[in-house]
Amino acid sequence: LHGGVAHALTAGEVGVGHEFPVWSRILYTAALVTGAWRIVPKALRALRAMRPDMNLLMTMAVIGAVIIGQWLEAATVTFLFSLALWLEARSVQRARRAIEELLQQNGDLDAALGRLPVPKVIFTNSPREHAERVLNRLGIAHHFEQLFDLRYFNFVGKPDPAAYEHILEKLGVAGREALLFEDTPHNLGPAKALGMTTLLICDGSQLCADADYHVPDVMSGLRIAERLIGVSESLPPAPLPAPRQRERVHC
Repeated sequence: LHGGVAHALTAGEVGVGHEFPVWSRILYTAALVTGAWRIVPKALRALRAMRPDMNLLMTMAVIGAVIIGQWLEAATVTFLFSLALWLEARSVQRARRAIEELLQQNGDLDAALGRLPVPKVIFTNSPREHAERVLNRLGIAHHFEQLFDLRYFNFVGKPDPAAYEHILEKLGVAGREALLFEDTPHNLGPAKALGMTTLLICDGSQLCADADYHVPDVMSGLRIAERLIGVSESLPPAPLPAPRQRERVHC
């Protein structure tokens, strides 16, 4: 196609001003488009959010390679990077499905959520499909009025402060009226800055300076929520860590 296979493989070594045949450029462009269709949208979202990531850096590198005439390198790097992303996504999907298969309906969790007479929503960095499958497997999907997933925020979710602010605005509540359940410490900071009460589900090995309460599981967190809104008279009392002592708590 372009002087033979050997010549195509050494296309990056041609001198300045070398012109590639039209069909070579068309095929290289097709390879770039095929490999970049999943990368470029993420790069644009990162650029709009002013949060550079590997997708943006890869896109800039590929554009630079094309500008200087390194079509083979640009196409190869794009293809390999897209392949790596696909393999990563496939592995994550398989892991999620394996976890979902282990889940069973939880009557205690269903009852505890039902005792909370307040609006409840899901705010997750996972895709909606995964969150819905988990909620349905646990039998608790009917308790949540809305689900805010990563795509809802154009793939810029937690811990971006704008995502937290948007949810509060959507719900029509102030930060002090919201309680956030979270299992990732660095996602608590923006919530705390907005005045939310923060609850970290942890195993006792992480520092949680932004957590008002720390608990080992969701059920313990719901017991705290019931006490905070005054509906736990029928439950045995559970010790609550004082919010002002959170700087000394390791979770």
